[in-house]
Amino acid sequence: MDIHHSNYVKFDTKSNIKSFITDRCVLDGIVYTEWLANTDRIHKNILSYASKIFMDVKDKIDILFYCEPVEYKDDADRKLSERDHEIICNLFESYIGMFDLNQVVRLKGSVEERLKTIDNKLKFNKVNLTKEDILLWNN
Repeated sequence: MDIHHSNYVKFDTKSNIKSFITDRCVLDGIVYTEWLANTDRIHKNILSYASKIFMDVKDKIDILFYCEPVEYKDDADRKLSERDHEIICNLFESYIGMFDLNQVVRLKGSVEERLKTIDNKLKFNKVNLTKEDILLWNN
């Protein structure tokens, strides 16, 4: 949640910035924070704070690219059980549906297909990205 809080604090909606891109968003933040709270890994107060950020920011997002869940793979990096993976995937779908997040663009297929979808969506929305208009976060 630290990354999401940092982005939330840095982005001033009254600024002259026309666009910004982040590799994490409030949807990631609320889903994983809820999962952590429901598994007693963090205090419920943190979930309340994350919920406030989510509610404040969700309608200010023009495009939200969402990578469709990949098949569960047991590996040392993620340290998630198959059940936890399923719960997290269901939380993403619940938030997208419950809050009618129409700005979600689902990314599927190969890396090339996903990149083509992103490129087409940015062109369709006439998002002209220049160095002055973009803030790249968390690099």
